[in-house]
Amino acid sequence: DRNSHIELIAFADRELDLVIHPWLDGCGRFATAIVMWLTLLDSKMPLIKFGTKTEHYGAMRDIKSHKDYYRRCLSR
Repeated sequence: DRNSHIELIAFADRELDLVIHPWLDGCGRFATAIVMWLTLLDSKMPLIKFGTKTEHYGAMRDIKSHKDYYRRCLSR
């Protein structure tokens, strides 16, 4: 369902870009590519229209706020 897909996207983005952060540079681009790929796995899911960097990284403070951020992005 859409909620679990949003949870997956928010979790993957936050883990790659904030928690794991496997590269000194480029984690954001890699995380964005993974998020877009995960979005495309569900043919009913619209493509994400991201907010500003400030909004995006501010929402990473916890998983709930990051899921809410992606709900907003998907409804734009």
